[in-house]
Amino acid sequence: MAWASAVSWMGAGILDLCVPALIRELGQTGLLCLFAGLDAVALCLVWLFVPGTERQVATMEEMSYVFGVATREHMRYQVKEVVPWCIDHYIRRRQGLELEPLYRYARAGEDSNKTTDEIIQNGSANERQTGPAEFEMSDFNSHDTAA
Repeated sequence: MAWASAVSWMGAGILDLCVPALIRELGQTGLLCLFAGLDAVALCLVWLFVPGTERQVATMEEMSYVFGVATREHMRYQVKEVVPWCIDHYIRRRQGLELEPLYRYARAGEDSNKTTDEIIQNGSANERQTGPAEFEMSDFNSHDTAA
């Protein structure tokens, strides 16, 4: 956390030193356009490289599963699956198209009161109800539960 704070303050200091010169050279509108362009580039990079966890991820095991997928696979999915779906759905206005999810979580069974440890000990993800997708808890069973 100290490194993050140090880098943040260093960036703020560099920005403080550079902004007056940039305003003289580019003007206020040019500087605003420069920062807007950098924000657009950052948005694209985050969309390509950072997996989302806001939708259906509820447990640490599920987050481990999401972040266990290779970045290259996540980028491929975003470019080859999500972009064409967005074009078809939002631009061409085709209704009823389903986007195949990248992550599959197991969501079956009626007993949602079991803890994650109980699910891992039983070796079954079908005993916990957490939402609409599917995922295999066996991906997280790296330890021997019999011992």
